[in-house]
Formats: sequence, C-alpha cells, structure tokens
Amino acid sequence: MNKTIPYSVPTKTISLTFLVLAMLVSTILATDTLPSPTPAPPKLLTTGDPSGLYMVLPRPLNGQNGFYIYHRKKTDSRFIGTAWYQGQPIIAQVFNGRLHLFFEKGSSMSYNLFGNQTEKRIPTDYDLIACTASADQLLALVRPKAAQPQTDPAAPDHKVSGVNKGLVILKRKANTDWDVFYSLPSVPDTLSPGQLKLASYNDTPYLFALIKGQIFLFDINNIKPPTHLSDALTQVKAFMPIVLNQEMILTVAHGDNAGDSSPVQLSIGRPGPDGQWTFGSPLLSNTKPLTVSPENISVTAYGQNLAFFNYQTAETILWGQYSPAGKELATLTPIPALQYKTPPWLKQLENFSILPLLITLFLLYIYRKEAFNKSQPLMPHIQLAPFITRVIAFIFDLSILSLLSDMVIQIASINTPTELLESNYLMTVFIDQVQQGAIPPHILNYIMTTLAITYIVTVIYFTAFEMLLSATPGKFAMNMVITDVDGKKPTLKQIVIRNLVRFFFLEFYPIILFTYRRQRIGDLLAKTIVVTKKIMIRPSDSVSKGNNFDQHDAP
Repeated sequence: MNKTIPYSVPTKTISLTFLVLAMLVSTILATDTLPSPTPAPPKLLTTGDPSGLYMVLPRPLNGQNGFYIYHRKKTDSRFIGTAWYQGQPIIAQVFNGRLHLFFEKGSSMSYNLFGNQTEKRIPTDYDLIACTASADQLLALVRPKAAQPQTDPAAPDHKVSGVNKGLVILKRKANTDWDVFYSLPSVPDTLSPGQLKLASYNDTPYLFALIKGQIFLFDINNIKPPTHLSDALTQVKAFMPIVLNQEMILTVAHGDNAGDSSPVQLSIGRPGPDGQWTFGSPLLSNTKPLTVSPENISVTAYGQNLAFFNYQTAETILWGQYSPAGKELATLTPIPALQYKTPPWLKQLENFSILPLLITLFLLYIYRKEAFNKSQPLMPHIQLAPFITRVIAFIFDLSILSLLSDMVIQIASINTPTELLESNYLMTVFIDQVQQGAIPPHILNYIMTTLAITYIVTVIYFTAFEMLLSATPGKFAMNMVITDVDGKKPTLKQIVIRNLVRFFFLEFYPIILFTYRRQRIGDLLAKTIVVTKKIMIRPSDSVSKGNNFDQHDAP
C-alpha cells in the first residue's frame, strides 16, 4: 500500500529566512535612498519664442554637473519639467522649434520636452561668446582662438576658415554646418563674454556691448566706432536685447551703486527715430519699483510679452510677465514646478517595495499546510486548471477590465495630463521625478485616482462574475470555474476574500506553480481553487450534490 508522505517546510529555515529579510528591511529603511542634491549655482538660462518659454536650471546631482529643463507652452498654465541631463550649458536659444543648448567647449544639443539630439558643434577654431536666432538661421558670436591655422570648412574637425583678429559671427540653418557670416575686426577682443550681447532683427545681426557701465551698439555693416545708445542711464550692471512684436527693445538692470551684486532696478529701452534710445521709468511691481540682484535676473520674450525670472534658490524662482503696452510688471510668483514635494508616505513606498514579498512569505508560512501538504489528495472528480490556461484567461480578463476602467474614467470626466500622452515621459521624466521626490501634483492626483478606479472596477468585475457564474469571461472561455477545495461552489465570502487581495499580490502570481493545489495568495486565504470545468462530474457514490458543479455538467 502506497503511503503519501506529507510535505512540510522546515521551521528553522523559515525563521532564519525571516530574520535575514527583517535585517534587510531595517537596513533599507535606515538608509536615505533619495540623497539631497548639491546646491545649484546661482545661474539661470531662459529663452522663448511665440509658442512657449524654456527655463534651464543647473543642478548638480551625485557629484556630477547637470540641469533640468522646464517648459511652459503659451496655451498652458504651468511649467513642466523634464528629466535630469548631464552637462553644464552656458547659452540657451530656441531655434526651429527646439531648445538649443551650447556647452563650454562648443558642443551643442537640442531638446524638446521629452527628448534630445546632437547638433552641429561650434567649430573648434572659436570660443563661443553669445548666440541668437532669426526665423530661419542660428547666429553665434565667437572669438577666434590664437594662432589657429586656416582650414577648409569641410574638414572633419569642423574648423572654419576666417579672420583671427576681432570677433566673428557664424551662421547656420537647420541641418547645415556653421559658416562665417560677418567678421568684426573693429570690436575689441578684450571684452568679456558678459559684456557682449547679440541680437537678430530683420535678418540683420546687432552687436551690443557694456563698457564702463554704458551700453554701446556696434555697426556691423560699416567698420566704425560703436554708438553710445543713451546718456540717460549710468551704472548699467546687466542688459539683454530682445526682439518682441517686430521691435528691438533692451531690458536694462541699472543702479547707482558701484558693486556688481548691488540691488538694481529694471527699465525698458526702445530706439527712437534719431537713433537715440529712450528708456522708460523703472518697472513697477505691486506699484513699487522692482529691485533685484543683476546676477539673479533673467529676461526673455514670451509670446507678445516679456518674461522676467528672479533666481532666489534652486527651489524658489520667481517669475512674472510684462506687457510692453503697460507700465507695471505682473506680480512675481514662485514657479510651482520647482516646489513639488511628493508626500512622505509616497516616497516611503520605495523603501517598502519589499513589503509585499515579506507578507507573501509570511502567509505561505501561516498556510504552509494548505499550500504544500500533499497528505490530503484532491478528490477524484477534480482536475486543477493548468498554469498557462489560467494566464491566458487572465490576459483575456485584463483586456476587458482595461476597456471598463477607461469607460469609467471617461464618464467621471478625468482628463489625462498631456505629459502622459508622450511616449517617452514614463520612461524618462516620470522615473526621474519619482527619484527626486518631485512628482507634479496634477500627475500624482491622476495616478492615484485612476488606480483607485481600476481597483474598484477589478474587484467588482471578478466578484460579480464569480458569484453568478463561478467564472469570469476569461475563465469561462477557457473552460474553467472557481470551487472550494472540496469541489463545491464557493460562498460569497470566499469570492470576496480572494478578489480583495488580488491587486496587492499580482506580482507574485507565478506562486501558483509551487503550491500543491496551484493556489495564489487569495486562493489560500479564501480556501478556493481553479479547476477544469469539464472534469467537474462527481462520481455516483459521492455525497449529496448540494452546491456541486455536476448539476451543470452532468449529461
């Protein structure tokens, strides 16, 4: 007579496993998995075009220089951040619908909200000073490096032939190489990059210089001394030429103090018919003159307005808009995208990612007799459903659940954030936002809401069909049903229990390969099994039919 040998899990082995896992969890929880980033240098790059606005915020991470890009569409009401990129850009310029960033050694990359690509680098003969763009070409103000040989523009090292005295303006169109546009031998090469600004108006480049606190304009077409723009302003600390609404204007930070970091006021200048520039009164904000530090202010065109940025900290950057028709700058307000803080409980989920595994092992230990003990063989009329059949049925049910959940979300008028519609967002930006603990609130709310709806729809779907038919549409199609361990129809309580925990232990679904009755965690808790329906015919000498399935399948 064959005797079944019961299977049991060694208690000491399980206890040791739990001890090791407990120590591992304690170590994880005691470690800060989200290190605080190194403070960013007080440097901010901004640029824009009629369709939107870009802000580049340098922020080192894990000892490496890098930056974030924030974009605000003209039709949108918020800034949207991108993933963290490595590098240290020095100049930002929108051209051909993409953000072009130039780095210290002349390399260039272009970006949109969800991707980047390599662009033509500045030729190695030159050091980059400034950059601007017109409708169809990108312009770069460069200084030739000393004692560089003259070479062919088609050379592999991207060198461009030209003068080696003064400054040079290079140009390129989309998908073309850089070429010499203007040579400026009359411009002193002793001027620092911070003193020179380049602008393009009506396809003509304009070169401005800040010399001893005053602004000068170089005539590029004619070699002659620069023109002093206005006697009205002295002690100019910083300025920016901007083309706005088909007009060249200057935003000037000026003050009476000699220090470069002393607070200054902002004024807007426009050219007059006589060639002299007229500067208005200092800009107001909340009816008071706006006072800022020159190194922490950045101005750029934004649609038909000007956008002002005031850098305070890496998490606090104020911004506001100014209409040239008005006299007052809109109130400077913090950019919410920089202040997103993921709730502490959500950030801790990363630390507790191993928790479902621990709970699964704990429940397997508690239910080890039901899960692994073969001393109680199955009844003769029961045949367990194969694993692959259950997987196919589950995929079938998931497709139906996806449609039902989408219908409920549409009926509830829950709009999907535009970022989530981009193919690369979840794989790049969202992962980075999770790691930095800076998930935008509107995305976090959407995710939590859709997860809650999906969970509710899932529980109702499985519970309703298993209560009425003892099988979901997927199981019904694969000829399977749910029973208790004796082959009887499960009770409502058993069905509810097995489905309430379905969502939490989904990642451990393959555990049914190792349990004696091919039960997952929900089945162990509810004492149910999944069987092949066509075998569910009780033998003639079985107990009363009661709630058995032979009443459905018997001939």
